[in-house]
Amino acid sequence: MLEIIYSVTVKPNQNIEKDFLDWLKNEHIQDVVDTKCFDSSRFYKLLDQNEQDGSSYNIQYVTTSMERYFDYIHNFSNEMRQKGLEKFGDQFVAFRTVLKSV
Repeated sequence: MLEIIYSVTVKPNQNIEKDFLDWLKNEHIQDVVDTKCFDSSRFYKLLDQNEQDGSSYNIQYVTTSMERYFDYIHNFSNEMRQKGLEKFGDQFVAFRTVLKSV
């Protein structure tokens, strides 16, 4: 079965880390899954990283087709990003990648 993973790695500033993680776990990740573009999510803390300036986290959203991924990108991603920016401003960085099972 084909799996498409939308992988988002985030690094919040240390001063907002607890609130940021609470928001991710209790609101944001479920909001993304609730778009019905993804079937599930996984949440990880990156290990073997220099944590002197804070920790990094990775959220993986799993879907079964590129069409569903593109549906998210075109119809929901800007709204989801905006919610994060409104809540935390520029106090975090995020980068995104898309993976396909082989």
